[in-house]
Amino acid sequence: MDIKAPFPGYEQITGVPDSGQAAERSAALLRQSGVMHRFRTTVDPCLFSAEQVDSLRRIVVEGWGSRYDIQPVERFGNCNEVTSQTDSRRRPVSQRSAATFQR
Repeated sequence: MDIKAPFPGYEQITGVPDSGQAAERSAALLRQSGVMHRFRTTVDPCLFSAEQVDSLRRIVVEGWGSRYDIQPVERFGNCNEVTSQTDSRRRPVSQRSAATFQR
């Protein structure tokens, strides 16, 4: 299962209200199901700090006892270009409400 961000900051990544709560519920259901699983996060260094990635890792590996893969994004440009782009909801990324996902 893909975990896009720390659950409290999900909406800033997805643009979908309450998406963090839905993702957290889905992760709980998967963990409780008994089905083999692993969690994954694709990490863009322009959107995540090392501390946020480590926090997610601690939750998934140490807290839940689940497997966790971190998939880095290969960046061909600088972070200023990323934060000035427009997301799929036509809002500039730099205007998203939580600056915690911007470096």
